[in-house]
Amino acid sequence: MGSDDPNMHIAEFLMGCKNILVRGFSAESIKLRLFPYTLKDQARRWLLTLPSGSISTWAQLCENFLNKYYPASKTLDMRTQILSFAQKPNEEFHEAWERFKELIRKCPHSGINTTDQMHIFFRGLNMTTKTLVNASCGGSYKDKNAQEACLLFEKMAADTQQWAVEQPQSRSVFEMSNGSPYVTAQIEKMEKRLDAKFDMLLQRMPGSQVAVQQPLQAACSICSLTNHEYLSCPHKDAYPEFMAEQVNSFNNFQRPRYDPYSNFYNPGWRDHPNFKWDKDQHSRPQFQQQVQQHAAPKAAWEVAIEKLANTTS
Repeated sequence: MGSDDPNMHIAEFLMGCKNILVRGFSAESIKLRLFPYTLKDQARRWLLTLPSGSISTWAQLCENFLNKYYPASKTLDMRTQILSFAQKPNEEFHEAWERFKELIRKCPHSGINTTDQMHIFFRGLNMTTKTLVNASCGGSYKDKNAQEACLLFEKMAADTQQWAVEQPQSRSVFEMSNGSPYVTAQIEKMEKRLDAKFDMLLQRMPGSQVAVQQPLQAACSICSLTNHEYLSCPHKDAYPEFMAEQVNSFNNFQRPRYDPYSNFYNPGWRDHPNFKWDKDQHSRPQFQQQVQQHAAPKAAWEVAIEKLANTTS
């Protein structure tokens, strides 16, 4: 078959047969003689294996063909889709109408008459579209028969398609695309942080079943617990920025240089001459350079008073 849809295959074949007229042959005879040439591979082998004389009319051929390539399970599934039809969010009226007609076309033998089909379509529309349909009727949709309802839907679909403007669907603040790698990474990061916060709160609860360990001198900079350092914190993966900052600080740390005469302590102080003494010397070392403090000169009136005191004595 040229199409995977058996109903479409038959419809296209019938359209082609309308343009073929052969003197001395009826239209049904032409269909029976030409239809085998539209099949190929497995479908043609199926037709050739049918008992001789089992098919004498076009109706029999269509029935056998649909029973073979359109089983009852597929018919039931298509019937269910028709009965449960509903307009999708942000779907225009003409799009919903075309989608419904496509379901009917794929299963013409569903057993649903035209009147019920129109009722099913109207029932599946949202409230705004139903109001628009009733306004277009000049009253109520219930006053229309199946043919009038079908013509109304066709006219409304043509009008909405002419004025429909394709606009990008804007997302709300709570909608995110799962296909974005950045959003996925952010979600995983948030989940790790939430798990870390939950674990910290659980460990701080009075009745939590958490093993108590001897606290160390420093608490963890991430979870504030004292039973481990930040490098061993089980929640460090949730805070990559903090870990990167700590690693950079550690790498940028410079040890004190060897300088005996530095104003700050460093390993070179042990070789400073003023801080060394011999092994036999038990007293504290004396500085080699003593800072002599000179008394400030006295004022002239103080000198005069001292001289007067010496003469009177």
